[in-house]
Amino acid sequence: MMITEFTTSALLWWNDGAFSLNGLGFYLVLLIWISTFLLSVPNHAKLAKGKDDTHINRLINTNWIRTVLWTVKAGLSLYILLTSPNFLA
Repeated sequence: MMITEFTTSALLWWNDGAFSLNGLGFYLVLLIWISTFLLSVPNHAKLAKGKDDTHINRLINTNWIRTVLWTVKAGLSLYILLTSPNFLA
């Protein structure tokens, strides 16, 4: 799903330009990927070695970053959809 989101966001960014709402959506997806691979993946790797409450708490905290970014991205996508001149036309 993340690859699909990245690909479609990149295509919309390419089509609409860097300073469009779709451009902003692409930048949010980039932040999600950066957060995932720099913060969440290392904690998952450490937890794969065994249970550690410190790493569990870090993973929960880093997931909040991703949750907020995904929520903002979803809201932006909904806004773009609802304000589209072709929506329900």
